[in-house]
Amino acid sequence: MSLAEPEQFSRVIRTILCLSLLLAAPAVAISERLPIKTYTTADGLARDHVGRIVRDSHGFLWFCTSDGLSRFDGYNFTSYRVEDGLPFPAVNDMLETGNGIYWLATNGGGVVRFDLNAGLASTADGSSKPGFTTYGRHISPRRNRPSLAPR
Repeated sequence: MSLAEPEQFSRVIRTILCLSLLLAAPAVAISERLPIKTYTTADGLARDHVGRIVRDSHGFLWFCTSDGLSRFDGYNFTSYRVEDGLPFPAVNDMLETGNGIYWLATNGGGVVRFDLNAGLASTADGSSKPGFTTYGRHISPRRNRPSLAPR
């Protein structure tokens, strides 16, 4: 290998780096700032402080708050609180199963099975409430492990 080959290789590398910098510069200058919208309880969110956000298989965003659960469809919020049948107000987390059932982890109220489709009970005003089933937390003194038992 002669002395000219490493110099030529180095020159090619510098040229490639300079060209890539020149091509990337307009992309940075053209980038735009995306709009950010802040939602509050005035927009229908159950509470202003959100502990967890979950996206389900239908594309809805679910917001777990200390005052209930809110579903956002991109335009409007639908909130589920104690007065809507939620057994405990503070929801920490949420999990969707393959068959469309949601499981909610509450803060002190155990695990809640949340079914939007089945168990809709009609109320006096003609509206309907989703089905909530609570599974309480019980600590087994023998095993010192939590177990779930339906209430």
